[in-house]
Amino acid sequence: MRSPNDLMGVERASDDLLDAVGRKRSLIIAKPGSEELRMLDYFGAEASVGGPYNSSILLRENPSKAAVLEEFLHGTQSRLGIVDRLGTSGLGSAETHVKDFMIRHQGMLGLGDEDVRILQVLRDKGL
Repeated sequence: MRSPNDLMGVERASDDLLDAVGRKRSLIIAKPGSEELRMLDYFGAEASVGGPYNSSILLRENPSKAAVLEEFLHGTQSRLGIVDRLGTSGLGSAETHVKDFMIRHQGMLGLGDEDVRILQVLRDKGL
């Protein structure tokens, strides 16, 4: 999830969510002073996904639920060919596609109204 500090997710990810995602993807928590944290800071990102089929998720410490879910869903998009078809940035990209999905399925994902508002702002900016 690429976002300035004021647009990072509100609700923190639970240990149960991190455990569940960790069973499907590789999770890396960026520690203070690490290259991983410097990269997230450089891009103004709360989290990032990469590796084959976007199977590795890089997270700040105490990540938001929305960031964890978004990066997990990017891996699903990659496996389904959506990332290749839509691209990775800008309006109409996999970024806006995943945010549209998260907004539409707010209840199923258990996202609060403030996190959905942030997702809408990020989507509308093409981030």
